[in-house]
Amino acid sequence: MVAWSKSGGLRGLLTLNLVLALSAAQASAEPYPTRTITIITPFAAGSATDAAARMIGQSLQDALGQSVVVENRAGAGGLPAANAVARAKPDGYTLFFTTNSTHSAANGLYIQDGNGHRASLQRDYGHLSPGASA
Repeated sequence: MVAWSKSGGLRGLLTLNLVLALSAAQASAEPYPTRTITIITPFAAGSATDAAARMIGQSLQDALGQSVVVENRAGAGGLPAANAVARAKPDGYTLFFTTNSTHSAANGLYIQDGNGHRASLQRDYGHLSPGASA
């Protein structure tokens, strides 16, 4: 059983979840992080998703001692943001904070490139971790 407090229990759990995922991805001898981490979100600044991404970004920054930047790429059903993350180097410095819209409905509705390829959760994205649920 998990107990939640109003003083950041959920945020702490989310941060721990992200730190563990990043640690697993960076299990090599190379130190991590050595440069700024970018969190891309496909929603406008000031949205609920943006606010949650910024809270997690601040927690990651505090836990890891490295700058974390939240980049908003709103529009087109979240596909530009999803594509930017899918094309980023898989080194743990680009994170995607989104809702299910970019990975469920949009995946079935939109073609990603001129060859008819759609984004694939298994092929194009690394560790997936739920941020919150209702």
